Amino acid sequence: MKTQLKRLLSGVLSAVITASAIPISPAYAEESTKPYPYTMFAASNVDGAITVNAGNSCINGNVATNGTIISSGNMNINGTRNENTEESMIFIFDKIDYQYFSSPNVEEHTDDYVLDELNINLNVPTAVLGETTLTGNVNINSALKSMENINLYGDVKNTNDSVVFSKYGDIVIDSQNVNLNGLVYAPFGTVEITAQNLNLNNVVIIADRIILNCPNVNANNSSNVSEFVGYISEGLEISDDELCYWNDSNSNGLPDYFEDMRNWKLLRDDDNNGYPNLIESFLSSVDNDCDSDNDQLPDWYEALVTVGTDPSNPDSDGDDVTDYYEHFVLKTDPLKNDSDQNGVFDGAEDFDNDNVINSDEELNGTDPFKSDSDGDTLSDYQELYEYNTDPNKYDTDEDGLSDGAEIPNNLNPNDPDTNDNGILDGQELIENQVVAVDPTTYINFDEAMILPKLEITGSGDYSSMIYYTDKSYETTFSNIPYICGHIISINHPDYMQYDSARITFTISSSILSIHPIEDLMIFRFDSETGETIGYDTNIIDDETICADIDQLCSYGVGVKSEYFNLLGTEEESEDAEISSCGNVDIVFAIDTTGSMGNTVNNVIDNIQNFFKSFESDASNVRVGLISFKDLDVEGPLSTNSYGWFEDPDKLITQLKKLSITGGDDPPESALDALMKAADMNTRIGAEKHIILITDETY
Repeated sequence: MKTQLKRLLSGVLSAVITASAIPISPAYAEESTKPYPYTMFAASNVDGAITVNAGNSCINGNVATNGTIISSGNMNINGTRNENTEESMIFIFDKIDYQYFSSPNVEEHTDDYVLDELNINLNVPTAVLGETTLTGNVNINSALKSMENINLYGDVKNTNDSVVFSKYGDIVIDSQNVNLNGLVYAPFGTVEITAQNLNLNNVVIIADRIILNCPNVNANNSSNVSEFVGYISEGLEISDDELCYWNDSNSNGLPDYFEDMRNWKLLRDDDNNGYPNLIESFLSSVDNDCDSDNDQLPDWYEALVTVGTDPSNPDSDGDDVTDYYEHFVLKTDPLKNDSDQNGVFDGAEDFDNDNVINSDEELNGTDPFKSDSDGDTLSDYQELYEYNTDPNKYDTDEDGLSDGAEIPNNLNPNDPDTNDNGILDGQELIENQVVAVDPTTYINFDEAMILPKLEITGSGDYSSMIYYTDKSYETTFSNIPYICGHIISINHPDYMQYDSARITFTISSSILSIHPIEDLMIFRFDSETGETIGYDTNIIDDETICADIDQLCSYGVGVKSEYFNLLGTEEESEDAEISSCGNVDIVFAIDTTGSMGNTVNNVIDNIQNFFKSFESDASNVRVGLISFKDLDVEGPLSTNSYGWFEDPDKLITQLKKLSITGGDDPPESALDALMKAADMNTRIGAEKHIILITDETY
């Protein structure tokens, strides 16, 4: 295959200048120690609080959210992945003001700030009392603070240690090219970045929600920004002139956000009496502490906010849950015993279907919307009524293993040393430890058609370190003929150690109706070498197979007979290897300065024959296209990527659109083009080549 590929390349490239193929390999930045622990943090508790719509994403640093992390493609976090953390937003308003906005050279705008210019340079701190909208080539060399939304359109680049800060709104960046370095901070809003080329070189992003839309994401933590942010949150001090930025739906003078008393902990409380400054100002003539019915709602609150509830009765509507619990937790009506009018009292409802009714959830302090409140894979019902463990504590006996990990491994979750040998269960070497991670949290069985289970020999709580990713939405896995079902990635931190592992797949009936289980085999997919590796596979029952594996990476299930047919042998060999057959990914990096007109025309004339040559060789070829000029003359935006082409006509159309102009004294900026070409997402197992076409040195 390689000899034939070289022949094809040399034949079609005879009319142009070529450079040898350049190997493509990922690079990872070293994670650094930092006061603020996260590269990205989203305070929202919704699903997809951090959403990454990208084919590939690599985040060097820790990522955390009070909700969940959703990725449409392959997501690699070189750090810890923390979901459902119940961690408070960090507030550093005073710190930012002192660092950037206390000097006299601040540019201030008392209303909305709208600017549409070719080049926009913010070289001094800029403070906006309204909304900010900048369109052009935006360079932020200091700090930008806006009380409301920040909208950045055009090419965006901000330098190291700068700040983009929306105090009460969103930060929306929509651009072809985005380069961010510094702090991006929207504590009450969403940071949404949409770009064709996105570089998060040295950043910390903190927001209520984070959404990234781009082909590829590579984010590196900034130690300088992390040290600046720190880990201590300031108490919020909301001045009277800033109340206008908050929603007050009932017009009672108190923002909705702070009608929720659980948010009072975020406010500054100078006298430490439990009533923040803002609330004391609001209640200047009210008896703050009186709660006649001890339902955690002060009488003034029942009079002004939950209007109509009985301050002398903790359960005004008699549905067996308190007014406080209905108002703040269940979000039901504390004045109606059957809020949804389905014939069941609110206290007898079971919102999370865990067989624990709402009134018992309140009694036990569990989450009425999560069947597993502490995330240990045991339901609240199991913990309360079967195992007598704490449903609000991930590790009841504090032995280093979650309750959910102890049960399937025949350990006692209420005894830190089950076998009384003086070693905590979490420090014991456990053979074939069942990793208590619910795969359906990450994998849709109906779509993937396989569901993994992992067993690891080693010590420690692997359940807290492992998560799965469905990788089959990537085009790199679309042309492996013998694979049935999706490919599943086992993700874990780099520091995790183990002795051995075994993976088990439950196979769906849709696969088994076509292929007998005896003809199924477990495979590993090596994204660096492009090899597909088949493992000696054992049948557990009529829908389950397993294999001992030597790496925790990407695995799937394939048809054994089709695999060995491709190998050209009828004999099975343990751990046999084969590259994905016939895929070729080639990137053309083309110099488009003025002297290259004839050469580009030669490429256009030969491209049809180029594709046909691969078709005759039964190869599947994709061609990527990069154009570049002279960075010193045309600037950094003169290097452009146009993605992948499988249709020669579309590639020719794009080639004809290239602007063959400009340039100056040699050399041109080929290195920049080669780096961009190396970042393009290639297919697993494909032959990978970059063709440099230029008439100058580099």
